[in-house]
Amino acid sequence: MTPQLLLAQDGQIAWLQYKGKGSFLQSSDLKSNLLEAAQSSKQVFLDLGLCEGMDSTFMGILVSVAKSLTDDVQLELIYVNNSLQELMEGLGLQYFLTIKNDAGRAIDIEASLKPKLEPVETGAVINQDNIYTAHQTLSDMNPENANKFKDVLDAFDDE
Repeated sequence: MTPQLLLAQDGQIAWLQYKGKGSFLQSSDLKSNLLEAAQSSKQVFLDLGLCEGMDSTFMGILVSVAKSLTDDVQLELIYVNNSLQELMEGLGLQYFLTIKNDAGRAIDIEASLKPKLEPVETGAVINQDNIYTAHQTLSDMNPENANKFKDVLDAFDDE
């Protein structure tokens, strides 16, 4: 499946849906769209029900966005399948993100916003700053992560 990001907003609620595999190529679009949605919303839902997997850059961007939000804006990851949830929890993302395998209390919001989803203009872009930030964020979260991503960060330091 070709990666795709869709968005619907209503008042202070934003619903984004990600389809396909989330990688460093889509992390810039994900970051900019989540931050833009958060500027005019109090609640941002990221529907990962059709997400086929994600790399460490994609996960690091999710955490860096969540950490940058003000206290009055909530980001929830919903419809996260078991394998994605295990992957995220293996890096400790559950301490910084709300991760659910269903829509939870957002079921009514889903019913009203999902039919209004529109594709967001995206493109596969390699943004080295995002790759570095994502891995630094993951490393700062947990000493075990620092060991996992040491080589990635060292590669940037050598440049």
